[in-house]
Amino acid sequence: MFKLNTTLGITGGIGTGKSAVLKALALMDAVVFDADGCVKKLLAGDAAVHGALRKRWGAEVFGEDEKPDHKKIAEIVFRDTRELDFLEELLHPLVRKACVGAMQQRPKNKLFAAEIPLLFEKGFDKEFEHTLCVWTDGDLQLKRLKGRGVGSEEAARRMARQWPLDKKVAAAEFVLVNDGDEEFLKNQLQVLRHRLYSF
Repeated sequence: MFKLNTTLGITGGIGTGKSAVLKALALMDAVVFDADGCVKKLLAGDAAVHGALRKRWGAEVFGEDEKPDHKKIAEIVFRDTRELDFLEELLHPLVRKACVGAMQQRPKNKLFAAEIPLLFEKGFDKEFEHTLCVWTDGDLQLKRLKGRGVGSEEAARRMARQWPLDKKVAAAEFVLVNDGDEEFLKNQLQVLRHRLYSF
């Protein structure tokens, strides 16, 4: 079990399995934060965010339940980089604030691990004592994305918004290879645990 007073920022490319790593850490008693989950909560229920979206894109990006339609928003932002810039500038400061708040409130004898897709791109790595990149083979990445219903063109557009995976690997303190089974991943996390204890 992870019981140490440190913080770990987790990143990687889309489809590399960052969420699987975060889930495994949670099962090992780490306190975890999911940036994508935080974004979903903000889109679902933050009145200020809703107001900004309506002002920018109008009512057509809202469903019958008056909540933002994620699919329609994705179609807009991954077609036009200016719209994606707008969405990131709206949401990222709120996500960062929520993450730092959760980090400060964590029990002091536990690992705090946060999955932040744009950890390095947004300079968020400076908030963490350690950083980790989740790596997987490019073909497996695309296969996982297709399994989620993400087409090749959309996957390429999304990847273009992030650092190349090799650049993230070079910037990270630790790297996990996530192209095997669950046991392979757990074994690497146990090694990570021992490494973190050595600091």
